[in-house]
Amino acid sequence: IESHFSVQISTMDLDDNEYLGPHDLANFTTIGPIVPDSAEIARYDGSLVKFRVPLKNEGLAAGAPSIFAIISTVDSCISALNTGAAVYQDINAGETITSFDSYRVTLNPNCDLSKELDIPFDIEILSDGYTFWTDSFDLHVIPVGVEDEIVGLPKEYSLSQAYPNPFNPTTTIEYALPQSGEVSLIIYNLLGEEIVRLVNGYQQGGSYQNTWNASNYSSGIYFYRLQAGDFIQTRKIILLK
Repeated sequence: IESHFSVQISTMDLDDNEYLGPHDLANFTTIGPIVPDSAEIARYDGSLVKFRVPLKNEGLAAGAPSIFAIISTVDSCISALNTGAAVYQDINAGETITSFDSYRVTLNPNCDLSKELDIPFDIEILSDGYTFWTDSFDLHVIPVGVEDEIVGLPKEYSLSQAYPNPFNPTTTIEYALPQSGEVSLIIYNLLGEEIVRLVNGYQQGGSYQNTWNASNYSSGIYFYRLQAGDFIQTRKIILLK
């Protein structure tokens, strides 16, 4: 069962006959894990860097409620974290969500700010107010004016054929974004009804892949649809069990 769990204890003051508790001893979860999804790319002009971190629920069934995340780093090229927690909506199983809240960090002027930097971050991910997952990611930052080709950004939008296809029970979908923006990747059934949103939020320009686990769905024809800015494309996949 994928869910949040807690261990509590209740006590009684025998002298005053007073009930005390319950007291939380521990909280744990079998949901997820929730992990940072894809490498980050951000631009900076001066010393301030703004970026977002997409999170993915790698669980098979249960959604993770009330997600927010806190980042930290000991990298010497960061002089200050000018940010608090980023708030996310609930993240369904297999879904990737990007917060509308940006993280903001200040670069250390003692670092060479004319070149690209790779900065490691730790991330603490909370659900329902409890820290259930910790992870790390690298933020790749480049100064404004550096050509996109240097960091390998795609030149155009694209949505690749999922593989394998036909599949059982998982298939991987790859797509490319030449620039940052709001992105949705949605699975539909043959009737055109929405099944699951694999991606729904802001993403940096770059190449991505997303795996759909269809263990809870019946055999048949499905469609996946990518929308990013004015780009919209739909492809067909077949689930065979």
